[in-house]
Amino acid sequence: EIHRFTPYLQIYELFSMADYHRIKSLNNGQLPDGVYVTYYEAMFQNGGKETAPASWDDERFVNESNTLLDTKTELPEHEDDETHGWARSVGKEQDNTGIRCIMQPCMSTLVGHEFDMVLCDEAHKAANLNANLTQMLIRLQPKYRYALTATPIPNVISNLFSLMGWLCVPQWYKGERRNVAWPYSRHEIGRFDSTFRSVERDFTAEAMKKAKDKDWSGKVEKVSPIIAAPARLLKLIKPTLAYISKKQCNPDYVEPKVIDVRVPFGREQARLYGHFLERGNIPAKHPLVAARKQTQYLRAICSDPAGFLHHTAKSPRCRSNMNPKVLTTLQLIAGILKEGEQCVIVSARKGLTSTLAERVAEAGIPFARIDSTLTADRHSGQAQMFKDRRVPLMFMGMKCAAAYSFGQCKYLIIVGIEWSPGPFTQSKGRIDRVISVAGHTIYCILAD
Repeated sequence: EIHRFTPYLQIYELFSMADYHRIKSLNNGQLPDGVYVTYYEAMFQNGGKETAPASWDDERFVNESNTLLDTKTELPEHEDDETHGWARSVGKEQDNTGIRCIMQPCMSTLVGHEFDMVLCDEAHKAANLNANLTQMLIRLQPKYRYALTATPIPNVISNLFSLMGWLCVPQWYKGERRNVAWPYSRHEIGRFDSTFRSVERDFTAEAMKKAKDKDWSGKVEKVSPIIAAPARLLKLIKPTLAYISKKQCNPDYVEPKVIDVRVPFGREQARLYGHFLERGNIPAKHPLVAARKQTQYLRAICSDPAGFLHHTAKSPRCRSNMNPKVLTTLQLIAGILKEGEQCVIVSARKGLTSTLAERVAEAGIPFARIDSTLTADRHSGQAQMFKDRRVPLMFMGMKCAAAYSFGQCKYLIIVGIEWSPGPFTQSKGRIDRVISVAGHTIYCILAD
């Protein structure tokens, strides 16, 4: 995409420290000007271990990570030495410094300071402040920083907290830093929640308490995802937040045609679903646990019945994924290929993807695949193969179906969904682009 709109910019792939050293070696030991493309797992994880459990004591930390100090001899000598002070704060951060215990630094820690601008696509990946990925991102302090996403609030308003802090406050990761643009320090997410998240009654918890104690009477409250003060929040984030629709970007943009296709169960699949539709067949003592398990079980049976792992002694088995959903998907693929068009197929379960991929391979049709069956460093190559039209089909996992643009493709088939709308919206966005060709169609195939 960068080549397409700014062909004069030099672009480099930065997926590992080996890439970093190779690029510098070609430019007299300096990073050349240009755009460096990477991905979250490569930049912020990739074998990095920058935290230790809070239960680790100094001696165990030093012994097991094999770093810096011989605790028997050196630790007492450096007890007051700030250089080694981090070794005594294992598992927690030093307030006001942002120093973390580092066993193996990630690439961001090693080279992130060399960039003048950081642009995070799919920035909602950093929605959880406690996640290691987010902790690494907020330590990047380039002069210019941008967070791009179509779903800035995947679930609850707290998802905005870490991104706004990083965007608005210089060195926000260091303890008590705040300003007018974002008047919350990194430790004040509770104060933010109390202002903008509302509270509602937890009727389930109340029923459980009543079942245990018939004389109990009262109310149980829980945090609600509903925004408590939307006007106040908008006034706060408006100077930092911008929104633009696809139509505003491209007046010629046409909405995709979304077709809801419902199919029956296979025979064995129906028996398995019917068995676990009876909540008494769910192995759980607590009714709330049983209800949660049942939701997951039934969703798995819809998407990947042959790969269902939670059988009991009494439950039936489904020996194959060859059911009406798979057959309908294969018929759609056949029709699309006859038109000479490409197609993206997205599923929330890799077992269903494997079933479809095996049938396609038997027919001698080449395909690309992006899901957990391939390591992350191979995903971009698979995407490029599909973009170059070297293969007509792309199979994707629903959680992986983000940050890829296939605007040249007219067809998308979604054959399995997740519980939340975020991944579903992201999946549709693989072909529903600002620059999408007219007449693109999205099929969503679900068990009736």
